[in-house]
Amino acid sequence: MRGTVLMLLVSGVACSDPASGTFVCELPEDCTSGYACVEGRCLQRCSDHGECSAGTCVAGVCRASSAGSMTGDVGGGSGNATSGAVSSSSGGVGSSAAVSSSGGTAGSTSSSSSSAASSSSAVSSATVGSSSSSSAGSSSTASSSSSSSSSSSSSSSSSSSGDMGEDWDEDGTPDALDNCPEDFNPSQHDEDDDDVGDTCDNCPGVPNADQANLGDFDEVGDACDPRPQRSGDELVFFDAFAGNSLHPRWYTVGGNWWVSDDVLHQSSDEVGARLVHDSIQVEDVVVETRVVPVDFTSTPNHAGPVFRLDDDEGTGWLCVVAHQYSVFASGSVELHDLQDGTSNGADAESSLFSDVQPLHPYRVSGGISGNQVLCSVGSLTIQTSDNRFSGAQVGLRSSRMMERFEYVAVYALGGPF
Repeated sequence: MRGTVLMLLVSGVACSDPASGTFVCELPEDCTSGYACVEGRCLQRCSDHGECSAGTCVAGVCRASSAGSMTGDVGGGSGNATSGAVSSSSGGVGSSAAVSSSGGTAGSTSSSSSSAASSSSAVSSATVGSSSSSSAGSSSTASSSSSSSSSSSSSSSSSSSGDMGEDWDEDGTPDALDNCPEDFNPSQHDEDDDDVGDTCDNCPGVPNADQANLGDFDEVGDACDPRPQRSGDELVFFDAFAGNSLHPRWYTVGGNWWVSDDVLHQSSDEVGARLVHDSIQVEDVVVETRVVPVDFTSTPNHAGPVFRLDDDEGTGWLCVVAHQYSVFASGSVELHDLQDGTSNGADAESSLFSDVQPLHPYRVSGGISGNQVLCSVGSLTIQTSDNRFSGAQVGLRSSRMMERFEYVAVYALGGPF
């Protein structure tokens, strides 16, 4: 008959099912090693999806995702069958198989309707030859099936490994995508957007993708090092204000402080509102922040870091970007001393190149080493000598200004400026 292939079913031997192109079975031994007899079919055994060349691993066997995806998941007919295959085409049964010199049916099945028929089967259009020939053929079939299964599993495993990649620090991000591949940082937070995560960035608040540290070879990058030509400095604290809550080690003295959208907000026009960290105790220190003024309510107003603070008395140093209205609107960098939480005015000040602008970011840093006190806004720096304060706390201060603070970095200094 044209378009059909006659199949012989040998008792106890798996056979091809012309309706599905798969191997049918009655007993477990009807299927070769690596396959299981499930619902009358030989299905490939598996322990995870990666071992299935098609479909998915369900209850220990590969099952097709759809009716048309059986290839690679089914097969494994028993090696008791004669090695042989039938080539079927729309033209009929012609040229079905090549006969080996030993008399057994040899060759590959080539079917235009299903590639599953390419596996060795117990079906032959003419079963000939001795049992030894059949045995040899089945041995070859089992070996081929095992090799195919192993190759499929290996290929799938390799593909899976290639997709995920190695995750050396076990933070859930593959090394190829991890912005700190050797440091555990599940959040992948990158405050300065330089493609180096905060956890491993030697200047987490200042963009420096090259991580250059050629000036003094300490632990602080050249882009943010308070003493770029002198070694011994260390970044001891960094808060990017990520998330939506203030870290519990911060406490407030006045003001309205809150965290959202990756920044710290201060929305009160109160005079002298402070945010203080209760566990950082560094005497020779630089505190750096980025201030974004939002609104000015009255003058004078300012915002910036405090240091050498003894918060029991509210004394210490304050470095700020300040905005004042006089005959001409002006902006300045100012260094203040605080007594009982109140500023006594600027001990030193210098005009900025232009007025302080709302929503413009200003990098402000203030610090002290020995009796040398320093205050900077951008590249503009003022300095004085004074050792009257002995506190070691750090924080932020705002007065008559509503603003955002994008981060705080604290550096312990290894020597004088």
